[in-house]
Amino acid sequence: MENRFFNIKIELSMLFSFGIAVYLMVTAHNANLENAQKLNEMLVKYEHQLDSMISSDQETLKIYKENLDKAASSLSDEEKEFLLRVLELEG
Repeated sequence: MENRFFNIKIELSMLFSFGIAVYLMVTAHNANLENAQKLNEMLVKYEHQLDSMISSDQETLKIYKENLDKAASSLSDEEKEFLLRVLELEG
């Protein structure tokens, strides 16, 4: 009788179950990635629609600009500089 330090006994049913579990995990992960991409596309679409609606209505645009000015005035100098840098990267 051999005495081994490390002995692995693999049964076919265990290997099959492991394979199915990995397949289900990969499938769920891919579905989550697709759903995240669809959600992102939908958010971008609605953001563009909201931007166009705000810019087409002068009263709403005025209120939006006032709110933006209020928010910008509450920022510290460091925060304003950071925001300007982010906007430069996006634009």
